[in-house]
Amino acid sequence: MAARPDWVGTGPLPARRGEGGGVDASEPLIRTIAAQRIAVGWTVGRDPDHVGAVQPQIASRMAALIAARRRLYEAGAVLVPGSDAGVSPAKPHDVLRFASEDLAAAGLSPAEILQAMTSRAAQACGLGHRKGRIASGFDADILAIDGNPLADLAAIRRLRAVYARGRAVLPVLGSPVEVEVP
Repeated sequence: MAARPDWVGTGPLPARRGEGGGVDASEPLIRTIAAQRIAVGWTVGRDPDHVGAVQPQIASRMAALIAARRRLYEAGAVLVPGSDAGVSPAKPHDVLRFASEDLAAAGLSPAEILQAMTSRAAQACGLGHRKGRIASGFDADILAIDGNPLADLAAIRRLRAVYARGRAVLPVLGSPVEVEVP
């Protein structure tokens, strides 16, 4: 007997014949996912400079995908953002900087968005014991930003410094920093 998956993406959720991934997931399935606290990975973020660059087969289903995400959120599912980075010009490798807008469209509050992108993501990856929070004994991976993301989600893209395991990565020590991520 196969083990129950601990990670379920919105794509492979059962759907009606011919419809494809999680857009048409049944309410009982959604309730089961939420009750069992199964992490649901969903592809979020799109470079706004590449509007219209979404593949037609995805663009035609976008409204239904957003609705499915909202249904999962409203049922209390554990939602974790992912990116499909690099699959198209609209999904560059740093696309998660735009994820907060997609999460907000599904109904998440700014606090829930930050939790989904940090501690919940670390937990889903099996790293919640040392990443995803600023706490004693954790790795001290920190983004220093200009602004309050609880009041302005775009603040996440105004980087001032990046620390990995407590050491400055950006800016290079001794250099001025003025990093604006579009």
